[in-house]
Amino acid sequence: MSSSFFKDVSSWFNGDTGGDTKASQDGDGTSSSGAADMAVRDPTAAAEPAGAADASAEEPPEEKKALWAEVSSYVGRDVLSLISLPIWLMEPTSSLQKVAETFEYASILDVAAKHDDPNMRVALVAAFGVSAYAGIERTFKPFNPILGETFQLSEKDGKFHLLAEQVSHHPPISATAAKGEGWTYLLVSKPKTKFLGNSVEVYPIGRTRVTFPEHGETYYLLPPTSKAHNIIMGSTWVDTYGTLEVRSADGKGGAARRCILNLSECGWFGADRYQVKGVVKDEAGECKLAIEGKWNFGLDVYACDAKTGAKTGNPQPIYRVSPMPSPEIKGKYNFTRFCRFLNQLPEEGPNQPPLLATDSRIRPDRWNLDLGDDNTASAAKAVLETQQRAEAATRKEKGLAFQPRHFAEVSDAEANLQPDEPPMDDIPMFELTSKPEAPHETVPGKVAGAPQGEGQPPAFAPWEFAPAPN
Repeated sequence: MSSSFFKDVSSWFNGDTGGDTKASQDGDGTSSSGAADMAVRDPTAAAEPAGAADASAEEPPEEKKALWAEVSSYVGRDVLSLISLPIWLMEPTSSLQKVAETFEYASILDVAAKHDDPNMRVALVAAFGVSAYAGIERTFKPFNPILGETFQLSEKDGKFHLLAEQVSHHPPISATAAKGEGWTYLLVSKPKTKFLGNSVEVYPIGRTRVTFPEHGETYYLLPPTSKAHNIIMGSTWVDTYGTLEVRSADGKGGAARRCILNLSECGWFGADRYQVKGVVKDEAGECKLAIEGKWNFGLDVYACDAKTGAKTGNPQPIYRVSPMPSPEIKGKYNFTRFCRFLNQLPEEGPNQPPLLATDSRIRPDRWNLDLGDDNTASAAKAVLETQQRAEAATRKEKGLAFQPRHFAEVSDAEANLQPDEPPMDDIPMFELTSKPEAPHETVPGKVAGAPQGEGQPPAFAPWEFAPAPN
C-alpha cells in the first residue's frame, strides 16, 4: 500500500498548507470553486424565493417512481436491512470499505500518539473523527456486507494494519480493529436508519475506542447524525450535523477530559453547511483549546479563554482534506483517490497478508458494478442474498449461532461501558481474536484462491456451509 495515502499531518503544525485542499477558500470561509456545493436549499421550506429554480418539482425518473411505490410503506422505519435496493442506487463498495475509508487520515492518530500534551491528544482524536466525513460525501449506497465478510488494509511499511468483519446480519453489526504507530483502534458499528419519505436519517450507533498505550489513555467517541436528502425527488445530497464528542475513558462515570465539537446543520442556500466549532476541556471543565473549521476542508486549533472557550492567538492547522481527483478517477460515484485505491487488489509484499476469500474487494456484485456491468452485478447480488438466506435457514435448522472468525463478543464487565454509550442490550462489544497483519493464521483455509477466469476476481467464499448444488 502506498504510504502517501496516509497523510503526514505533522507538516500542518509547521504551517505547510501548500495547496493540499479540496478547494481554496475565500475570506468568508466559503469555497471559491464550490458554487454547486453551496447551492443547497432547505428542502423542508414551504416556499422558495421568487424566481428560484425548484429542482424537487421535476418529475423523477421512472426508476425512482417505481422505488417510491415499493418503499412508501416503510416511512418512519429502519430500512437498512428491510428491503433489497436496486443496483442503480449502489456504489461499488461495501460498508466495511466505508469504515476503512475513515483511515485516509490515520496519520492524525500517529501525531496524537507522539504528542506530549493530553489536550492536543484529545483534540487530534476528535479531528480524526471529523476527517471521516470529508471523503464520503457521496449519494450512492454501499453494499450491505454478507455475514462473515471481511476487509483488510495494510501499509507497505508494516506500520498500519486494519481488519474488519461483519459479525451479525440481523441486526447488521460490523467490528473493526486497526493499529498504527503508538495507537490501537476498535469500532463496533450498528447503524440505524429512519426513512422519512424523501430522506433517510442515519444514526451511527456503536462503540469507538482509541488507545495510546504509552500514555495509558483510552478515548471513546460519540458521533453525530447524517442525513441523505432528496433520495426520491430532487438532487440528492448528504449532510452531517449534531455533536461529536470525544472523552477519556475511566469506566467510572467521573470527570473526564473531553472535546466537544458542534457540526452545523445545513440551512437555507447552504448556510452554515460543513461548519465545525468546539472546545477541549480538562477534567475540571476548564477550556484548554478551541477548534474551528469545516469538515469538507480541515480543522484548526487555537489557544482559548479558559472560561468562555473564545479562541485567541493564531490558528494551528490540524489537517487538510485531500483534493478531489480528476473526473476519470472519481467517476460518477464521486470517489476519492483513496476510495478508488481501496477497490484495487493489494500488491503482494512482506507486510501485505494474502487476501481472505471473505474480502469485500472480490464480491462479484461489487466487482462487476465497478466494471460498469450493472446486469451482471445485479444478478450476482441476487445470488449472494439468496445464499445468505440459505445459510441462515441451515443454521436455524441445526440450532447453531453464527460465530465470527476474527472477533468474539465480550461480557458486560469486559466491555467497560462508558457514560452516554448505548447500553449493551442495544449493541454488544467485541474484541479482536485474530491479528490484523495476519488474520489467515486463525483461519488457514480461507485464503483466496486462483482467479476464476479472465477479468474475474478470486472466488468470494464467506459461507460457513457449502452452497447447495444447482
